[in-house]
Amino acid sequence: GGLILVNAVGQAPTRSRLRNVVASSIKYVIVKYWVDIVTDQLEALQKLLTDAIFDEAALAPALQTLADYCDAPIAQFAITDQRSTLLESAFAGVEHDDIAAMEAEYWCINPRAQALTALAPDRVVTDRDVITPEQIRTNPAYQELLIPKGFGHFAGSIVEKTSERMAAFGIFRPFRIDPFGAAEITRFQAAT
Repeated sequence: GGLILVNAVGQAPTRSRLRNVVASSIKYVIVKYWVDIVTDQLEALQKLLTDAIFDEAALAPALQTLADYCDAPIAQFAITDQRSTLLESAFAGVEHDDIAAMEAEYWCINPRAQALTALAPDRVVTDRDVITPEQIRTNPAYQELLIPKGFGHFAGSIVEKTSERMAAFGIFRPFRIDPFGAAEITRFQAAT
């Protein structure tokens, strides 16, 4: 016994049809394998990010993994109080030691921070949602901090919001790189 293939009218398939069937089967296996890998990678990242919320030691690797997964040079985890005062902030991909102090100084005039406080959990906000190009050219937070330090393009998501605090993840790219596209936003939203 060997394998015998017949089409709907009981005839042996042509060589061309057989090639198409084999090619389709191979594509299915490759796509299924790729989906399994991506799903495993996403589940591992989600676990890492969840651990990072509660374990400071897990924060640095989680942020770097999030940045890599979303094709972003910088990732951040921030916690604010109910009045939107920045309590804690951690970054991956930042080479500036003074960024946390500068961020706290500009937090109250940063349109991104203001948008995040009004955002519902599990929704992603980007610069296009919170500020116009004209406002970017005149906003001190953008001109003095965000753009010079490489935080040009942004996507952020609230992962925890209570009456006492809010926790959020963000990803960033310099303006010299294109803004985050639909694929990166989708990956970021799925991860967070």
